[in-house]
Amino acid sequence: MKNKRQVFLETFFSALGACHVRWMYQDEKCVAGTVIYDPEDEDERQDFIWHAKEGDTPQDEVKTLLNHLKDQKLLGMDKLKIPAAYIIVPGLDASSTALAFDELFKVKVNMVEEGQETDFYWIHE
Repeated sequence: MKNKRQVFLETFFSALGACHVRWMYQDEKCVAGTVIYDPEDEDERQDFIWHAKEGDTPQDEVKTLLNHLKDQKLLGMDKLKIPAAYIIVPGLDASSTALAFDELFKVKVNMVEEGQETDFYWIHE
C-alpha cells in the first residue's frame, strides 16, 4: 500500500508530465524513486529523492490543485502559465486555493544524477 508521500508525489509528477513513478526506497525521512516520462525511452527517466516525513506531506487540497493544473493545462513545464491569483479551482474557495498554492510552491523534490543530488523539481509562478 502506498503512503501519503507516494500518493502526493504521483500527483505532483503527473502534473509535470510523468506517466509513471517507480518506487525504489522509503524510510521515515524520505522517499526515492524514478520518474518515467516515456516508458519506451530510457532517456526519459529521472531519479529523485524527497526529503520529507509522512507528516510533511501537503494537504489533499494541494492534490486537488495539481489535478486542476494538469487537467486545464495550466503548467508550462514547471511554471504556471497564468498567475496563481487568477486560477479558480472547482471545489476550493479562494482562501483554500491560496493556501494550496503556498504549500505547493514550497515543495522541492531533489533530482539524483549518478548518486548525487543535483537539481530539483518544483512548481512556481
